[in-house]
This record gives sequence, C-alpha cells and structure tokens, in this order.
Amino acid sequence: MSNHSSKRGLALVAAVAFLPTLAHADPSADALDQRLKIVERQLEINKEDADAKAKDAATVKAGEKGFSITSADEKWQLNFRALLQADGRFFIGDPASQNFNDTFLLRRGEAQFSGSLGKFVGFVFIPQFTAGSNSTPGASITDVYVDLKFHPAATVRVGRFKGPIAGLENLRSSGAIKFVERGLPTYLLPARDYGVQLYGTVLGGALTYSGGIFNGARDGSDATATDADNRHELAARVFAEPFKSSPGFFQGLGFGVAAGKGSKLGSNVAGGNQVLPSYVTTGQNAFFSYSPAATGTPPATPTVAAAGDQTRINPQLYFFRNSFGLLAEYVTSKQTLASQGVTTSLTHKAYNVEATYLLTGEDATYSQPVKPRHPYTVGGDGWGALEVGARHGAIDIDDDAFPAFADPSKSASKAQDYGAVIAWYPTTNVKVATNFDLTRFDGGASGGGNRPIERALFARVQLWY
Repeated sequence: MSNHSSKRGLALVAAVAFLPTLAHADPSADALDQRLKIVERQLEINKEDADAKAKDAATVKAGEKGFSITSADEKWQLNFRALLQADGRFFIGDPASQNFNDTFLLRRGEAQFSGSLGKFVGFVFIPQFTAGSNSTPGASITDVYVDLKFHPAATVRVGRFKGPIAGLENLRSSGAIKFVERGLPTYLLPARDYGVQLYGTVLGGALTYSGGIFNGARDGSDATATDADNRHELAARVFAEPFKSSPGFFQGLGFGVAAGKGSKLGSNVAGGNQVLPSYVTTGQNAFFSYSPAATGTPPATPTVAAAGDQTRINPQLYFFRNSFGLLAEYVTSKQTLASQGVTTSLTHKAYNVEATYLLTGEDATYSQPVKPRHPYTVGGDGWGALEVGARHGAIDIDDDAFPAFADPSKSASKAQDYGAVIAWYPTTNVKVATNFDLTRFDGGASGGGNRPIERALFARVQLWY
C-alpha cells in the first residue's frame, strides 16, 4: 500500500469515528470528503511536528566513559566523568628519627566536566575535592581551560592546564597511571601552569606539537595564582608516532622531546610565595631542600634565591605492543641561584623507566583505561584483568649544590627508586592496586652518612567513571 493510501486510510478511520456527527451536520458526500481532507491534513501536521522535535532532541548517554548530553547536530556537548582514589600509604622499617606518617587518605576526588559550544569552542573544568597527597580535605580547581578549535592542526588553549613541559607520565591522566605515585622525573618538571598555547596534530596524526607562554611553575608543583616575580616561561613539545597508521610491530611506538626556558627571581616566603622547590620521594617525603631562611630578627635574610634563567629539557618515549607497555623519560633542570653573594647555575637530572604487562591478555595503551576481556561478575566466569609492572628511576642533584645551597647533613645528593606493582581491574571503571617502592639515597645524614632507605607500601582503590 502506498504512503498516500495509508494516510487516506488513517483519515478515513478517524472520520468514521465522527460519522454520526458528520451525518447530522451535512450528509452530502462532498462534505464528508472535505472533512476527511481536514483530518488527513491534521495528521500530516502532527507528523511534521513530531519529526521536527526528534530532529532537535538531544541525545543522553551513560556508559563506561561517563555521562554525556549531545545536541542533535552534535555541535553542543557536555560530558561528565569522575575520579576517586582512596589510598593507604605505609612505611616499613622507618627509623624513629624519620617517623613517616602511615595513613589512609583520599588522594584524588575529581569531578571532570568537558564539552563543546559549537564546533569552535571546547572547554574543561575539573574541581578537586581533596587536597591531594598529605593535607586535609579542601576544594580547589586543578584544570580549567578553553580551546579555540581553528583546525585539527591549530587549536589555541587558554587557562590553567598541564603544559608542554609537564612530562610524559604527568600528561597521562591520573586515572591511567600504573603506579600509585608517579616516577621521580615528575618532580623536576612543572605540573600545571597558567598560560596560552598553540597545539595540533599534523601528518595524518603521526606528529603532535604544542608550544606556548606560561607564568612558569617551579619544579614538581602547580603554578601559583599570580606570577609573583613578573617573569615568564616559553615551552614547547614535539611528539612523533610514525607508525600509528601502519599495523605492525612498531605501531605503538612514540617518542619526542619537550623543553622550557624562562626566568625566576626571589626566594621562598614562609606562608607565602614559593619560588624554589623541594624534591620528594615516591612516598612523598622531602629528601632535598634548599637552605632555609637564616635565623634572626624578622624579616630573616633568605640563604638561597632564584636569580635568573631556568631551562628544562625532557626527552621521552613509550612503546605499547599487545599486552606490553613501556614508558621512559629523562629530565634536566638547570637553574641560576644565588646564595650569600655567590651566583651559579645548578643542573639536576632525573630518569624513569617503567614496564607493565597485562597477564589476562588485554591491550596496553598510554591513556585509556584497561578494559577487561572478561569483566568480573558475581557468580559468573569473569574475573577482570590483572596487570603487573616494575620501574626504576633516580634524581641526581648537582654536586655544586653542597654546601653553599643545601645542607648535606639534611639533603641527599641522589635518590634511586625501585618499584613493583600489581593491579586488578574487575571492570573498566574500578581498579584495585598495591605497589612497593624502595628508595636508596646518597648523603642526607649527619657525619656524611646516607639517609636511611625508604620502604613504602601503597594500596589504592580507584573509581574512574
């Protein structure tokens, strides 16, 4: 039956219902036909209205990657995800002189909002409801930025975010890192910074780049809300995946380099601006700090101050093949410092190599969550995914830092980390992990001795939705 015939049939059925009324109003055939046409047209109008509403209706989705609301033309979108990491951190055999804090903590509690306002504007807004590693709960904003999408090869980002020189492991989402805490090179690089950058992908996705100007965060930290020293930093990154579109052994190979150069002036102020870093272990305990302010009648004269240029360079590489994953990076951080009339440049170095393997056969990736082939089901056959990993890294402090810029009886000249991890993913959104890190030190104790070995045991339950 034709579409027209169907409409006529529906109109006829509708008209029959009113046949008695039609008969009393005007029994002629012409009048009945006229009323059939009116009903038929009303059905057409109703269908047009329904089609128009369907065309404009937004699509609401919920799944392993969170919630999303998308307009019918897919130009307007709002996404919501959440990350919760509940940790336990315990130190084995730490001497009474150190007495590290064994604790349970909420390492991260993030609500992650992102989306697009048309094809041109994108945004990310991530409030953090925990204070991070060691402090008390408190709300803050970790990332907030806007993307102006001129072209896949040219997008401008403005706001607070992880810049080009943040480091390969740090650019990986916190939900996707393999160990409970990131490796030691992270603490020689800035975390998040305020600024503007241009980035994009070229050569069919084989090459990504980013470059911009930033306030200039100190090593291992987020930038402060204001640029206290009125100095800035230029940073850039180039990363190549030459075999990304060519299935084969090297398809998961990526390598690149990031670099940043800027200038910093000033010293740390108690309860105020922090210009100079302290370097910490994977257990989040400081093992190196520049000499503090001298004692005396306030205001005390600081012993060490930033006095000029800082340059950071970060070669990086990853390789993923089936269930195997490898990530490696190296960092140099060179900074000009002044102490009691002496000015010099100190260069600190760090590296980290980590390898992981999914024993249950899932594919390893850089940024995506592990998706179990057989998710855990109560009373069923699925047991989720199981992953193991190991890493080794180190931070090497410039020997010229001692004793003019740091106290060798309190700060170590080198820290070497050895770690192992085992993680269970019952589903894509849940991870249960434990890892052990052993850190050895050169120096850092009175009388020229070595700081005691640090043995840290971590446990984590993660929800990433």
